[in-house]
Formats: sequence, C-alpha cells, structure tokens
Amino acid sequence: MSYALGVPRGEVADALFLDVLGDQGQELIAMGDSTARRLHGVIVQYMALAQHVMRFNMHMRPKRIGRTGRSSQSPRGSRPARPQRNRSIRPRLSRPVPPRTPRDWIQISVTALPGLAAVIALIFTWVSINATNFQLKIAEQGQITDRYNAAITNLGSGSVDVRLGGIYALQRIMQDSPRDQPTVVAVLCAFVRDHANVVTAKSVRYTTSAASAQMQTDVQAALTVVATRNTASDGDATVVDLSGTNLTRADLTDADLARADLTDSIFDSAALGGADLSFADLHRVNLRDAILARANLSGAFLTGADLHGADLADANLTHTFIDGADLSGADLTGATGFRDVSPSVPADPTPSASRSLSSGSP
Repeated sequence: MSYALGVPRGEVADALFLDVLGDQGQELIAMGDSTARRLHGVIVQYMALAQHVMRFNMHMRPKRIGRTGRSSQSPRGSRPARPQRNRSIRPRLSRPVPPRTPRDWIQISVTALPGLAAVIALIFTWVSINATNFQLKIAEQGQITDRYNAAITNLGSGSVDVRLGGIYALQRIMQDSPRDQPTVVAVLCAFVRDHANVVTAKSVRYTTSAASAQMQTDVQAALTVVATRNTASDGDATVVDLSGTNLTRADLTDADLARADLTDSIFDSAALGGADLSFADLHRVNLRDAILARANLSGAFLTGADLHGADLADANLTHTFIDGADLSGADLTGATGFRDVSPSVPADPTPSASRSLSSGSP
C-alpha cells in the first residue's frame, strides 16, 4: 500500500479506515457510532502529524560538507589549502549517514500505519466486547426478574402442581443468582407460615383431607428448598423464620436451620436427624417423639420445649438452654455436652441473651 504526498490526509485516513474495518466502518460512521468516529479521528490526526514531520525535515535539510569540513558554498576564486594528514592516525572508513528524504518519511509513515490500524482495531474490538457483555448482564437481570414474578404468581395458585412449579422455579433463581437468595428464602418461609400456620393450619381453601395432604406436599417442598440451600450465599440479610408453624411429620433430615426462628412451632414426630439447629430459637417448641439423633443443638434455646419421647441419641447439647424443658422419656444415649446445659435462664430470654450466655462458663 502506498500513498502520494499530495493526497489529502482525510482521503488517506478514509482509505485506511475502510481498509481495516471494511464496508462496516463506513456504515458505522453513517449511523453515528461514537467509537467509529473516534477511531477515524485518531487516524486523521496521525496523518496530520506525519505531514508536519515531513515538512519539518524538508526545511531543516542539512548542507553538504566538503572535504575540508567547511561549507561547500565558499567563493570559487579562493581555493583552501589542503590540510596536513596525520599519518599516525588511521582515517575512519565509515561514511556519514545521509539525511532522510521526504520519500523516506513517507515510507516510514506508511509502514507504521498497518500496525497503528491493528492497534486501533484491537481497541475497537475490546470496546465492542465490553459493551456486549454489559448488555448481556442487563438482559440476564431482566430475565431473572421476569422468572421471579412468574414464580411468585404460581405460588398463589389453587393447584398444588402449579405451586410446586413456583417453588422449584424460585430454587433455580436462587442458584442462578446468589445475591437474590435472601429474598427467595424469605418468600418461601412466608409461604410455609401461611400454609402451615398453627392457628390456621386448615384454611378455608383446603377443607377435605385429600386437599390437606396436597398442601403438606408443597409445604414440604418449600422446607426442603430452604433447608438444603447453599448457606455460603446467605449473607447478613438471610433470616429463616418458621415461627408458629405446624410441621408435624416434616422431613428435615440434615437440614441447615442454624440461628433459625422456630418459636412456638410444632415438630411432632418430625425427622430432624443430623440437622444443624445451633443457636436456633426453639422456645416452647413441640418436639414430642421427634427424631433428633446426631442433631447439633449447641447454643440452642429449648426453654419450655416439649421433648417428651424425643430421640436425642448422639446429639450435641453443648451450652444448650433447656430450662423448663420436658425431657421425660427422651433418649439421651451418647448425647454430648448434656452435663454442660445451662441450669438457669432468664424468664423470657432473647437471642442476644442466648449468645452471651452460651459464650460463658457452663
């Protein structure tokens, strides 16, 4: 590729721009693309700089030097004396580097243009990729919002199948967008409190025993999603609030309910084997005949709880508060920390009080 010195730099810049980006470059300029205009402006400025450098070298061209070291424009009539050559010093064989001509600078500029064009094309590609990624993130967040709204709508359906679909849709949202996990957990806990409330366990919507069994199915699904979540994405805003719920015969094996609020709930004959209930609020909870084998109850509040006939084999009861709890008929075989339970607790202890007491001496 070669360009004449007399060609305007705008035409050279246009030709180079189209040579790098093809017909798409002209379309981007016509459409008003800001990135394409900036790239075109950089090429125009580069061509202007190249022309200024060539003009400068043409004006500053050095004069030719003769053998005597003086200017060759000396008067013709006077012939300078020939200098005496020092025989002891060997004359240098290297010749002085001739100055660069405007043609040389044109060749240098034209040679550098493809490299500059490649750098500009790389920058243009990088900017385009970043813009595309940003648009993809916006589109992804919009899709998550639409999926969340559809799942919430399904939770209010009268069909158990539709409600189950909404529950598992929320679980998928929680996995795809970890930052939305606190919101999803709060929604599912509210769903359980509404459909398995101690006072209104049999709502007007469900009157027959078959319908009541169907309601237990979706409640169990919501509990499973909450209990098996990835707790690493919880954050400080995640609160598992299942207080005042009737979870009779619920399956919460190996559930993660640490620091959960389970006040005044019913877990009659529930399966809680291996569950993490550390520092959970279990005031006045009904755990009659519940399976709590291998459960972690360290630091938990069981004040006034009913543990009649509960299976606490190999359970961790370190610093557990059981003041006023009914342990008649409970199986404590292999339970650790049972001797370290708190002998006395305030009349109406709070979660903050539980943490301060559990950190003290047994």
